[in-house]
Amino acid sequence: YEVLASLEAAQGRAVDAQAGVRGFTATRVERFLEPYADADRDVARELARLRRLTADNPSQQRRLDTLEARLRRVFTHLDSAVALARA
Repeated sequence: YEVLASLEAAQGRAVDAQAGVRGFTATRVERFLEPYADADRDVARELARLRRLTADNPSQQRRLDTLEARLRRVFTHLDSAVALARA
């Protein structure tokens, strides 16, 4: 249950980041970036927690590798969207 809760938390924070970036790109209001700024740190914390919780399961560790790579791509895309909106 802890693994599922941590996965849900990471997913929720990624969704919050996306919503914040959408709000910022639409309005250029900086406060919309607060969830985005917090999410990067929070997602990293949840991934570290998931690593600890699944340390005894190589299959889940490989899945976390995939999840982490996908989340990195999402945040890279969000970083680009913010940079473009600011330019």
